[in-house]
Parts: sequence; structure tokens; C-alpha cells
Amino acid sequence: MTFMAKKQIREVTIVDVNTGEEVNRKVMYSEKYTESFIMLRTTIGIDWYFALTNNEKNLVLMLHDWANHLNMRLSLSGWQREMIIEKLGIKRRMLSVLIRGLESKDCLLRLGRNDFMLNPEHAFKCSTGEVKTKIGEYREIKAKLIL
Repeated sequence: MTFMAKKQIREVTIVDVNTGEEVNRKVMYSEKYTESFIMLRTTIGIDWYFALTNNEKNLVLMLHDWANHLNMRLSLSGWQREMIIEKLGIKRRMLSVLIRGLESKDCLLRLGRNDFMLNPEHAFKCSTGEVKTKIGEYREIKAKLIL
């Protein structure tokens, strides 16, 4: 008999703001075994990483974890924002400051209000054979946004 461990992938708790009472709680699991990784790219050095604050480094890791490995994009949802605020111990306003800081340090591009693309020149979640293509796509999108 083989047992497969379930991996908790998300937990959402809904709380009544008036009473503070927990109204509903959902825990989502995955039984599918998949590896998850983030690789720092050292081809162009890692000075970009040293320039980040501790909170920016932690946020970069969280964003990369959530990013789609096919295109390095993510749509930052409400539950993800709440998790960042909780894990980093920051206020909501500080999250906006951190995101702007990562944008100015070319760690991510803002594609829309809550849509971002992470810079694959720094870190990526794909095979090494795909990195050059991902970097090209990032640069192309960035060039269009600057125009």
C-alpha cells in the first residue's frame, strides 16, 4: 500500500470584521508531487541581489514562488497581498513601497494594476535552455512599456 502525502497549498480564513469571529475556513491541498524551485542566475553577477533590502529579498522569493514558470508572470491577488503583509510583518502601504522598489531595481515589471512579470535575468523557474528566450521576452515587453 502506497500513501501519498498531501501538501497544503493555500489556506483562507474568513473573519467577521465586527465580531472577530471566524466565519469560514478553507484549506486546499494538492496530492500531486511536483518540484518547485527558483534559480538565481549568476551569469551577470548577483550585485542586483545585494542591493535589495531584506524585505525586498523576501518579497522577490514569494513572487517567484507564485509566478507562472512558462512566462514569469503573476497576478497578485488579495490573499497573496495579505500573506505578504503577514509574513513580512509590514503594513499595506509598505507593500506598495516594496513593489515600487523592486520595479526601480529592475526585478519586476508592472504590466497592469495587479499584474507583474519577474526579471528572468536575475532568477527564473524554467530549464536553463529556456532562459535566453525568457530574457528576450522580458526585454521586449520592457521596451514596449517604456515607449
